[in-house]
Amino acid sequence: MSQRRQPDMNKSEVIKAMAKKCNLSQRECQIALNAFMVTVEEAILTDRSISLNNFGVFECKVLPERERLNPQTQERFIAPPKRKVHFKVSPVLKRSVNRDMPKENKSKNSS
Repeated sequence: MSQRRQPDMNKSEVIKAMAKKCNLSQRECQIALNAFMVTVEEAILTDRSISLNNFGVFECKVLPERERLNPQTQERFIAPPKRKVHFKVSPVLKRSVNRDMPKENKSKNSS
């Protein structure tokens, strides 16, 4: 089983970084971040998406019911439909994140 990578920043560290960048108190930034998180959650719960220019889109996708297999008993069962929160990264953010990555030469033969 693969282990999940530990986050490099937690909520309190994000709040501290926001306070430093915005010249606001940590309390003000905590209120703003909490309001943002609640707003995203409420939008997703009402099947609305949130698009933030140059950042990305938060949306909810509904996964249909499907047949699954219990690996212990080999018994097949129907898993009910469920919602999945999805974040699609904007092309601007994607380019920014990959700016310093070496470019792959696609014309070279890989042998």
